[in-house]
Amino acid sequence: MWVEEWLPAIKDVFQILFFAVVGIVAVLTYVKAKKSLLQPIKVEIFKEQLKVCSDVLGLFSGKEEHQLRDDFAFKGLFRANSCLLLDDYASLFFDAKIDESKAPYNKKNCPRSRVIDIEEFQKSIEVCDGHVVEDVNEKERKVDKPDPCTKAAIWSRHTVCIIELPRGFVEMEESLYKIMRSPLLPRKCRRLLDEYMGIVRKNIYTLGNILNENAQELPEKYPNIDLMKKASTDWLHHKYMGQFHTLREKANEITNFFSEYFGIERLLD
Repeated sequence: MWVEEWLPAIKDVFQILFFAVVGIVAVLTYVKAKKSLLQPIKVEIFKEQLKVCSDVLGLFSGKEEHQLRDDFAFKGLFRANSCLLLDDYASLFFDAKIDESKAPYNKKNCPRSRVIDIEEFQKSIEVCDGHVVEDVNEKERKVDKPDPCTKAAIWSRHTVCIIELPRGFVEMEESLYKIMRSPLLPRKCRRLLDEYMGIVRKNIYTLGNILNENAQELPEKYPNIDLMKKASTDWLHHKYMGQFHTLREKANEITNFFSEYFGIERLLD
């Protein structure tokens, strides 16, 4: 009698257990299938990430300080802008005719510029509100050449507000920013690269400061055209190197990051 009474309940229990087991098997099968389907995608993403990371390592791994500086053409950066300062001085004080197409700061060698003092740059821009076109030769005839005292006064207000960027610098900067825009680059690595570029920018501003701080020494060092022809920028370069922000320490942080990120030491154990 009790069997007949409990039989419907027993059937219900077994039915519930059956559907529960079927449900669990279905969920586990789905999870396994999902992993199997996504695995090839994850592998391809990882491969692409490895390429991006390899590009970064190629720029920094094993490089000494002088190699990191050469990547940004800092020698060319100094040469172009120190030469521009001397040419500006010679042009004002000795009426020197400068062939800018042959100068190291010409647009072929230095395709871009960087404004380092926006206020001085704005002051240097002439307001173009004229309504007639003056003949160039006529305009030159109207302008009297300033006397030595006036030249000294003009030079005392001289400010380097733009730094010319050599081609090597521009290309390296573009390469790094292209890598930094990749969505596959680890977030911490992007932050380290941004800090590295911050050091690079500091060195641009440092050069501008060095040129501005020492511009007023030029009349004393080169008071005549004969000394001007023998002018050297070694003294400026020495001061610049004394204040240069080194690159290698941050570059080492970047390469060490990848060792930790990929667990290279654990893989080799």
